[in-house]
Amino acid sequence: LYYLRLFTNLQLLLVNIPNKLPQYSNNNCFFSKIHTNCHFQLGVQLLQLAHSPPNTRGPPEQLLQLAHSLRNTSDPTAQSLASSLSTRQLLRICRRFSHYPEESVAHAVHKACLSRFLPSLAQGSLEKSLEKCSILETPGRDEHNHDYTCSVKDGVLTIGNISAPVYSPDEKIKVPDVLFYDNPQHLMVMEDMLKDFLLGEHMLLVGNQGVGKNKIVDRFLHLLNRPREYLQLHRDTTVQTLTLQPSVRDGIITYEDSPLVKAVKMGHILVIDEADKAPTNVTCILKALVESGEMILADGRRIISAETRPNSIIMHPDFRMVVLANRPGFPFLGNDFFGFFLPPAPRAELEMLKSYGPDVPDATLQKLVAAFGELRSMADQGTITYPYSTREVVNIVKHLQRFPNEGLANVVRNVFDFDSYNKNVREVLIEALHKHGIPIGAKPTSVNLAKEFPLPQVTMTGYWKMNQSGDVRRKLLCPTETRPIDVKGPVFLRVQSYPCNRQESRALSFTEEKSHWQIPLNEVNIICDTHRNVVYVATCNPVSLFSMKERGDTINYMDLYDVFPRTISGVWQPFVTIAVLGGPLEGQVVLQEEQVTYIHIHENTHNTAVKHDQPVSGISNWWSSKEQQGGYKMCTEFAHKNWLLFHKENGNKLEVLDVLEGRVHSISVPINLKSVFLVAEDRWLLLESDTNRKFLLTKPLQMAPGDSEVCQLHAIDEESVSKGYGVASAEVFVPHMVSCGQLPNENLSAALDQKIVSPNRIMADTGCYAQVVVGFPDLISENEVYSCKRPVDLSAMNSRSRSVAKRQNCISLLSANQVVRVLPPADVPLKEIYPKDVTPPMAAGYLEVTDLNSKKVRYIPVPRSMRVSPYTKWLSKVSETNVLLAPLGSGGVVTVDMGGYVRVWETGLDNLQRSLMEWRNMIGTEDGRPLQITIQRDSDLDVTAPKHGKVDPNNDPHVGGNQWAGGTGGRDTAGLGGKGGPYRLDAGHKVYQVSQAEKDAVPEEVKRAAREMGEKAFKERLREINMSDYDANSYERFSNAVRRQVQSLRIILDSLQAKGKERQWLKNQAVGDLDDAKIIDGLTGEKAIYKRRGELEPELGSPQQKPKRLRVLADVSGSMYRFNGVDGRLERSMEAVCMVMEALENYEHKFKYDVIGHSGDGYDIDLVSADKVPKNNKERLKVLKTMHAHSQFCMSGDFTLEATESSIRELSREEADEHFVVVLSDANLERYGIRPERFANVLTADPQVHAFAIFIGSLGNQAERLQKTLPAGRSFVAMDTKQIPQILQQIFTSTMLSSA
Repeated sequence: LYYLRLFTNLQLLLVNIPNKLPQYSNNNCFFSKIHTNCHFQLGVQLLQLAHSPPNTRGPPEQLLQLAHSLRNTSDPTAQSLASSLSTRQLLRICRRFSHYPEESVAHAVHKACLSRFLPSLAQGSLEKSLEKCSILETPGRDEHNHDYTCSVKDGVLTIGNISAPVYSPDEKIKVPDVLFYDNPQHLMVMEDMLKDFLLGEHMLLVGNQGVGKNKIVDRFLHLLNRPREYLQLHRDTTVQTLTLQPSVRDGIITYEDSPLVKAVKMGHILVIDEADKAPTNVTCILKALVESGEMILADGRRIISAETRPNSIIMHPDFRMVVLANRPGFPFLGNDFFGFFLPPAPRAELEMLKSYGPDVPDATLQKLVAAFGELRSMADQGTITYPYSTREVVNIVKHLQRFPNEGLANVVRNVFDFDSYNKNVREVLIEALHKHGIPIGAKPTSVNLAKEFPLPQVTMTGYWKMNQSGDVRRKLLCPTETRPIDVKGPVFLRVQSYPCNRQESRALSFTEEKSHWQIPLNEVNIICDTHRNVVYVATCNPVSLFSMKERGDTINYMDLYDVFPRTISGVWQPFVTIAVLGGPLEGQVVLQEEQVTYIHIHENTHNTAVKHDQPVSGISNWWSSKEQQGGYKMCTEFAHKNWLLFHKENGNKLEVLDVLEGRVHSISVPINLKSVFLVAEDRWLLLESDTNRKFLLTKPLQMAPGDSEVCQLHAIDEESVSKGYGVASAEVFVPHMVSCGQLPNENLSAALDQKIVSPNRIMADTGCYAQVVVGFPDLISENEVYSCKRPVDLSAMNSRSRSVAKRQNCISLLSANQVVRVLPPADVPLKEIYPKDVTPPMAAGYLEVTDLNSKKVRYIPVPRSMRVSPYTKWLSKVSETNVLLAPLGSGGVVTVDMGGYVRVWETGLDNLQRSLMEWRNMIGTEDGRPLQITIQRDSDLDVTAPKHGKVDPNNDPHVGGNQWAGGTGGRDTAGLGGKGGPYRLDAGHKVYQVSQAEKDAVPEEVKRAAREMGEKAFKERLREINMSDYDANSYERFSNAVRRQVQSLRIILDSLQAKGKERQWLKNQAVGDLDDAKIIDGLTGEKAIYKRRGELEPELGSPQQKPKRLRVLADVSGSMYRFNGVDGRLERSMEAVCMVMEALENYEHKFKYDVIGHSGDGYDIDLVSADKVPKNNKERLKVLKTMHAHSQFCMSGDFTLEATESSIRELSREEADEHFVVVLSDANLERYGIRPERFANVLTADPQVHAFAIFIGSLGNQAERLQKTLPAGRSFVAMDTKQIPQILQQIFTSTMLSSA
């Protein structure tokens, strides 16, 4: 009821004004103004009645502004949201703000609008409206940073910060008692519920089935000690059955009060389940009871909330209603009952699953949480239709707890068996499960570990002796100077986050590779370093930094292009090294460039970065010199203790940077340095540049500023074993790697095959797999050198110079007793690894794993990246291979290739054995899935020559023989399961398979003849459709690129619902013709027993009576061809059209589509006609060729507006369930003077036709800028074809609200 005083003597009473007034020809403007003013002024009046304290006056004003903007917008999607912010809803929100002013306005709006379940376009429209009204999202509560507890003490329940008295009921038997494991997220939900409960509000929980709605409500009532009445609705529920409950007593049917009436009388909590299944007229009755506190029963009684009337039921003050409903839409078919309830967050869900399965391994639980989390996300995006919930995960964990030997893969498969009948859905589900390491389809015997080769015997090859004569010792004292750091900064840098699409690598077989993911790189060179479970990757073209956790879901990116100095000539090729600090500087890294030698410390806190610049002494304006100077190197072995060592190649100074103390200690040495190895904190191994002679420098652990000449340099004499002690010098080797720690005693004993306890260091060079120096770096006695020599020195295996590369890619894993290095394929014995008939894989390099425990060496291929940087000369300076290596954990390594692929490997034998056992346990002891009965037998018959065979007109099954085509288990003819036939031919019969040994025994000439005949048949098939081999390969290139997207789009098409309104009988009406099916209901007092004709929205999930109409407007203008080499926009457009044509094949009953091109030649270039869509690959390829050729030879110009206007006008005249126009275009509209306002007006010209723009090409940020100026939800940016299925899903579901 609305009351408005317009003039002094005129008062107007408006009753039940709808959101959309009828369009009166003369008074449209008048009624529109009345409607707006009524909403606004009544809202102000009611909000003032809320008695909000002064500190909460801001939120009501913001809410009113938002509601007013939504009600007056021309966007139908935004208008549909206005009903969620009705005056009653605004009043309810403000009442809550008056008690809890710390809450977020944006969060309250999202809850009221139920944004979690809105289509993506409606979510975008809401976000845009919130931004216009300056309602910003504040950081949400983190259940892990907030101490959420639940306790009952002295009759008071406390959840979080909210307390309430515990009820003392009369009927304790009705208080629910349920098995429940508390977790922070559920406690956070119950805290919110308790707030509303104390305010006297009824509650609504909506979410996917199985997320725990009933469990949380029962737990909540159990804590409050409140009795519960339960009522479950369904689509046959009527108002009568809602209030009366039939029962049989002594053979007589009697009607007694339903749980609803009992709860109202007794003050119990009424839990109404499956509210979305009931007819809308039933839920409207419940809504009236909640809002007005009154309800008329079928027997004439009336529920009232206040004064007593005859034949009335007084509502008990303790009565509350809790309504539960599933999310709206397919596959949860019901009414449009909206609400909001989410499944637990991953960490909370993991804690809960641990309670249900305490004996299930944590790794298994983590895989389940990650996999089902992604499946829910895919359901929200429309990629799959069923949102797998926590209920399924809990049941899986319970099963594994009870039957631990059955295997995770078999148990999970039981959940997805129903969806396995749909091929597209099955492939999507299996891919998602494989991504998170659930090995569905794998066999316990599918173990593909690298082949092992025996190592040569470890022998003693020499001695190291420290020269400590008196004269030499005095000459090798090293002076030391100390100076403070000159810090520059800080400079705050932007940190960008990208999703990490991490893939488990052990889905179908067990290998050394654990997982892999890709970082967003474009033609850059990279170096990598790791720290614990964090992987850091630095790039040098341009200089930037990536950081990611091994099991994280986010990649952080920091662009440092403007921080490092740039050169005018452009010849500078930076080389960056990473050092990861520790202790109080945990999470900070130092980046050092060898020429500039600037130190950058980045602190990844609150998405900021701090820079401190400190040039090493002796460098100034190096870029003004024409000659390339020697670079500085940084030693990072003890970076975790916050000190670093810098030295210049061929220099004679060591710079020790103490990051924590802020000082630099400069040590002068009497030799020219080639390399430095920090073998201990106080002992460093130095190599002289010209002679490769070794020296050991000793220093105090702590250097004071006043200390000088405290460092001593000791020369190391290398003696040979064969010549005897002190007779002749041993062969001098140049180590590539020296460990900074020692092997454990058991590993040292295993490596040398003798019981020994001694200090030691492990080394590697080009001539040895590994070397162990026993006693080093002790100065007391000579050190014994044990070597495991290579048959051929690496430097002699390839003519390339090995001194050029700056990364040796060699590391030691001391706990695993291994040396791991990356070798190019030319340095690996491929002939010994792979059989003669097996072609080695295309590898970027091989991990050579030398295991000193087992005395074995393995070569693990690292897959070659699909993208390789064109800067090959620059790459050769970084590394000999396209792969860089770093240790990760105790028994693993991480590699990064030049294409940006990060791969995590397990090399330690103990870790591999443990992981293999866990992997086999996940598969289970048996597969248990006989998908096909295969009978193997030996035919004892020889093959002659391949042939097609006779065609049986009756299509009878033929087993064996060589006469009929389509037989099984035979020979020579086309069929299945046989041998010697030219090609496969499936006639639909049971397959009898000959053994693999018999197939292998077919003579080579018969195999060759069969192969030639198969190729000939394939070419004949191509000729039938007039398609050459080149054409087939060309089309496959486009088809393979979108195959995964076609599957996703078809799943989306399967879930589309009818939208067109139809005139039909409207039942459950209060007036109209008597419904014969409701006569009995009328005798019992039911009022809604009539029916009448009218237009009604189709039920959710009902089949379409008419196909939807889709027109794709493809941009084939000259700019698409011109800039295709820049961003691939033309190929992306062709892939999108290919995807639409393939996905809509055999969907003519759902979609009628055509493809129209527009360019400078016109706006109606017919590419695909609606009445003649392509039926085979040849016809689809012709469309793609036409697009490419037209964009190459057309005139310049743009007819995007004209094409869109014409298409909207044409489609509006056609009959269809819905009309869609999708404009595929680049964002190059400014060049032709097309303003975004004009384009926006064209897209929204006809409300009957839903028009959208997808920008697939952009120079710079053209597309983003254009998208911001267009109406919310009308434009999208897709720089990757993978995004288009989700965009189309958003487009097809955009009418869910606007058409209501």
